[in-house]
Amino acid sequence: MKDPHIVTKMAASAKNDKKKKGILDSILDSEKPRIVNKWDGNAIKNALDDVVRKFFTETLGFEESHAYIDIRLALSGAGCAIALSALAYDYLFPYPASKYVVLTCVITYFILMSILTVFTGMVEKNYILVAMEKDKAGLDPSNTWKIGTTLQRFDHMFNLTIEYQDGKTKEIQEVDLKQSVSKWIDEDGLLLANAFESDIKNLKNSLTGEKKDQ
Repeated sequence: MKDPHIVTKMAASAKNDKKKKGILDSILDSEKPRIVNKWDGNAIKNALDDVVRKFFTETLGFEESHAYIDIRLALSGAGCAIALSALAYDYLFPYPASKYVVLTCVITYFILMSILTVFTGMVEKNYILVAMEKDKAGLDPSNTWKIGTTLQRFDHMFNLTIEYQDGKTKEIQEVDLKQSVSKWIDEDGLLLANAFESDIKNLKNSLTGEKKDQ
């Protein structure tokens, strides 16, 4: 009969080995070349968007802001709450006793959804990332970077827009890059992440006056 302490140690060791293996596998997976279905526009856009996010949040170390997502979720949640309130009130106090409450909920819901539509179309737009570049000294306000991408259906032209707002002056600058996805996706569907990151870096540096990569 085996010693219970030895069995416990063996189990803990196996668990640690499995954990280390899982971490190693994830690192190796992240380093593997990414193959994309070159005939699937959504897959191509998602792959390129992932490179953009990784460049700003991991390579540059900017902090992602979830403010737009939080606002969208708040408006959507409020709309759902209003709709459920109308349903519950009408169940407890059937029509016609509930007509004024239900009418108020319908009007409120319509207003909230109108605000949500305007917000997504005019404010959130096609941004895939809003990142904050904090001042290294911690004295000045953070610079804001907004990155938007578009790839129309059945089109090969990928459009990347970077908007930069200086934290101190509040001055806003914007630059665009429109390029065929064939520059970053080869004939076999291999994602050329390094080439794409280089183009993103040059586009970013054009806003801040930094030296471009050759």
